[in-house]
Parts: sequence; C-alpha cells; structure tokens
Amino acid sequence: MVQAVLRDVSLSLTLFGFACAAPTQTDASTDTLTSSSTADVTAFDCDVLADDCQITHKCLPAQTGHIAVISEGGFASWCSELAYEAAGVGEPCTVNLNAHGDPNAAYDDCGAGLICWGVSDASVGRCERLCVGTKEEPLCPEKHFCAQGPGLNGVVCVQNCDPLEPACPPRDACNLMSEQWGCYPRDEASKGDARWGCSYQNDCAESFTCIPETSFQGCSNSHGACCAPLCDISASGSDAKCADVLPASACVPWPPGGGLPGHDDVGACLPAM
Repeated sequence: MVQAVLRDVSLSLTLFGFACAAPTQTDASTDTLTSSSTADVTAFDCDVLADDCQITHKCLPAQTGHIAVISEGGFASWCSELAYEAAGVGEPCTVNLNAHGDPNAAYDDCGAGLICWGVSDASVGRCERLCVGTKEEPLCPEKHFCAQGPGLNGVVCVQNCDPLEPACPPRDACNLMSEQWGCYPRDEASKGDARWGCSYQNDCAESFTCIPETSFQGCSNSHGACCAPLCDISASGSDAKCADVLPASACVPWPPGGGLPGHDDVGACLPAM
C-alpha cells in the first residue's frame, strides 16, 4: 500500500485544499518556476525550501517510515548525504529507512533537490522535485505546483493534470488538492470504484474522486466518504453515462459551487440528494 506523505492529508484538505494565488513566473532557475501559494513551513535542522545543507548533502523533511513528521508550526528536517549514483526526476528510487536522520548516510538515491515520493511498502518510489523559494512563495517548475496540507506542507512539486483527460505517470491518479488537480501516487491496494469507501483522494481509482457522505446520497461507511466517477458536465449524454456507472446518478459540477479555473466542465456522478 502506498504510504507516501499523502497519508497524513486530511479528507477535507484533499477534497478542497487551500486557497492558491495566481501563478507567477521567475527565471531563478533553468526550469521555469511558478508560485503556487503560501505554505506553512518551519524547518528545524535545515531549510527544505532553501536546501541550505553543505554541497554533499540535501535537506529532507523528517519522516516516520514513509510519512512526514508534522510538528506544531511545520516539520522537522535534516541534512541527508547525497547518493553516489543519484537518480533523476521521474526515475525509480529507493529509500533506506536505517539512514533516516543520519547525516552520514543517504536516505534515498534521488539527486540534489529531489525526494523519493510515492514510496511503497517495498521502499520503492519515484524521484520528484522538492519545492524551492520561501515559505511565503514556494516555487515549482511550470505545469507543477507546490502541494500543501498536513503531511505535505509545501514540500513536493506536483504535476498539474486534467481530470477528464489524465496523463499522469504510472501508479498515479489525477486528484484534487490545494484547489488544483494534480498527479498523486494512488493506493493500489484500494479498488476505488463507485461507492468504494475512501479516506483520502488517492484511495480512489483514476477518473474517480473521493466525496464526503454529506454530498453523496447512499454513501455510508466508516470512512465517511465514497468514490464517485468524474464526468464532463458539458458533454452530451453525460447524465446517461453516469447512470450506467452509478445507477440513479447525474453529472453535477464538482467541487460544489462550480469548477476550478480551467476545469469548469469537471463534474461528479452523484445521486440526487
């Protein structure tokens, strides 16, 4: 089961996220970086955003197992030694749990400015960029944003995606967080289809989203939410397609109150309340 930093994200934050400022661009890096929002980041041993460790090390957020440790006001961090043969962005990676917090050993085999993310129980994941900049204005490459919420806290750069035409890396699904659709590692142990109980967005399969039972007629389980199919509210016959997947449902705007900028046509198949 995927136990990446996503595991600490509360349902309300995964569903609706934090308000994000309009993206801006800077030429501070060879990548085009965009500002996503203010992150509540307070580093203790080093600054993850500034990566202020010596050149042979990188600053990583402290973790318990594969889960970021969150303390009041932010997360702990430490300078981890860089691997001798480091993997690049998007490449497979592994973590060494015995090296956690040890400045004299490499915790993961990703290069500088990267973290091994979406780590499975087998300690295998994928290298992704760490956010840079400041806690007031964390930055990520173009078409990415700095994911936020408990367990992420403005640490990882997440790829933007279109939930109706997702093109995420393998093992990822297009989920809603920080009021943006992004590619997140999903829990492969979860079936995640219609009415499947979910606690987190990544409990649902691709093209499904986790919706609280207060908005989902007939959803009742210990998780307090269920997976619902996504749909295109602008497409002809969308209600009929919803009914084929989830009987007695119709395509309604999601999130409630209208779609997000650039995604006004995104809806969810939900039974009438």
